[in-house]
Amino acid sequence: MLRTACVALLCLGLSACAALNPKQDQWAQRSDVLLGAQLTAATSTLAQSPPPKILLAAFAMHSDSLAFQGDTELFLQRFGELAPQAARLHLSNRPAFRELPLPFATGGTLGHSFATLGRQLDTDSLVVILISSHGNKNVLAVDIAGDDFPAISGRRLRTELDKLGNVRSIVIVSACFSGSLIPALEHERRIILTAASAERPSFGCQTNSSNTFFIDGLLRDLDTDLSLRQLYAQAQQRVTAREKAMKVLPSEPQMSVGAAMQELAERPLRELLAPAQKNGAP
Repeated sequence: MLRTACVALLCLGLSACAALNPKQDQWAQRSDVLLGAQLTAATSTLAQSPPPKILLAAFAMHSDSLAFQGDTELFLQRFGELAPQAARLHLSNRPAFRELPLPFATGGTLGHSFATLGRQLDTDSLVVILISSHGNKNVLAVDIAGDDFPAISGRRLRTELDKLGNVRSIVIVSACFSGSLIPALEHERRIILTAASAERPSFGCQTNSSNTFFIDGLLRDLDTDLSLRQLYAQAQQRVTAREKAMKVLPSEPQMSVGAAMQELAERPLRELLAPAQKNGAP
């Protein structure tokens, strides 16, 4: 009943309140077309990009809160401003009622996207990924139009990330208990940021929230002179202050830095994502 009520609130006055769902052939096919168009555009961008190639990929995987798509939009806006040369991928399960603006975000579409784009990447490439959803220990929930779809375990997510190849990657996960995914996802060429520890929920995912606490703390008023490690510490402080004001159990965001990524974690974000300089440029 609660989930039905949440989806109903998102109808925003539309007379027909049947959200679009991939269980309906029409919308599954439409999602495939949209995803194909994004992958074609991203493949073209990566093929023409000078090294290092950069891919920004955002996945809003649950339909019962606007915060998850809000997170992906803020992420693509902030990182896109710093890396206008980057290829982009945006999948979202925010409820749609007349037209489908973005491809559905599922374990299958995530894996297909990484397998397709991984063929354009090399060891110098950098992939920055945001996944925003509800979560539980070692699992991310997938929900479209109020219907549950197969959840994504840490092991499954690691398998899908492997399809990108041996790239440098930054994986940001905003979900309850998201720290529990770190052991499965750790890699020497990966930085992982999570909204919570393995034992704690995170906050900001109410139905009409704009962003989760963690992504708001990380990306709002983004200081691009700070490194990822500094931005993480700043987000941790901001989230803790909000949680203290609410008198809730601290979510304890986590950060894991692979051995080969230590220098990148200390580099100012604007340098990390800056377009490659042309020959002869200082």
